[in-house]
Amino acid sequence: MTRVAILYSGSLRNLPETIDNNLAHFEGMEIDLYFSIWDYIGYVDHLNAPDHFRAKRLLKGDEIITPDLIKRIVPPNINIKAIKIESYNPDNYKIELVNGSSPNLNAQYYKIWDCFSLLKEIEYDLIVRLRCDILLNNKMDHSTLLKSLNDNKIIFASKIWFNHLRQGGYDINEMVWISKLDLMRKACNIYNNADKINQIISSRNQTHKNYGENICCMNLEAEGIINNVSLFDFDYNVLR
Repeated sequence: MTRVAILYSGSLRNLPETIDNNLAHFEGMEIDLYFSIWDYIGYVDHLNAPDHFRAKRLLKGDEIITPDLIKRIVPPNINIKAIKIESYNPDNYKIELVNGSSPNLNAQYYKIWDCFSLLKEIEYDLIVRLRCDILLNNKMDHSTLLKSLNDNKIIFASKIWFNHLRQGGYDINEMVWISKLDLMRKACNIYNNADKINQIISSRNQTHKNYGENICCMNLEAEGIINNVSLFDFDYNVLR
C-alpha cells in the first residue's frame, strides 16, 4: 500500500473543519500524521482574498492546544506519529533577510523545518506539507501523482494567490507541497537558508520587502530544485 506522511505545522486554527477534506485526497493510502504546532489556536480575522472564507471556528479561541485535543480532531483510523507543541515567542525565531520580512514568517519557517525533522525512519512514497486551515478542492489522480513524484518532481499549487497563476517569475504558492523525502527536506529548509537566500536577493538588486511566496521560491532556487517544480490546480480555499 502507498504510504504518505502529512506534515502539519504552525497554528492549529481550523483543522477540525479541514482535516477530512485533506485526508480525502489520499484515500486508500496508509496515512501518518506529524504535528509541530503552537500551543494556541491562532485564529486570523482578516480575509486576504475572495477565496478566504469565514470558518465555523469549532474550537474556542482561548483553548490551549494539547496532544489529547489533536487526537480528538484526527479521525480514529489515522495514525499520528508525532506531536510537538511549543509556546510561541517571536524573539526565539530569527531570520535576517536583506530588505526584511514579516516577523511571523520566521516562526512559520521554523515550524515547517521542525515538523519535517519529526519524520521517523519510515520509507514514505510521498510526503505532504500542509497548513491547518486550507481546503483542497481538486483531487489529483493517484497514478498521476505518483508518476510525477517518481519523475523527481515537487508539486505546488498553480494558484499563487486569488486569480493569479504561476507563470514563471519569482513567486510560488507556499500553502501545500508534495514530494518524496529528498526534495521535501530541501523545500522545508527555508529556516536554515538565510545566507543563500540573501545572495539571491542581492544578485537581483531586489529592494522590496520579502514576503512568503517569493521567499519560498528563492529557497527552491537556493536548494537547486526550482526546475523540479510541477504545478497542479488544487483550487484551494483558506478558512479564517
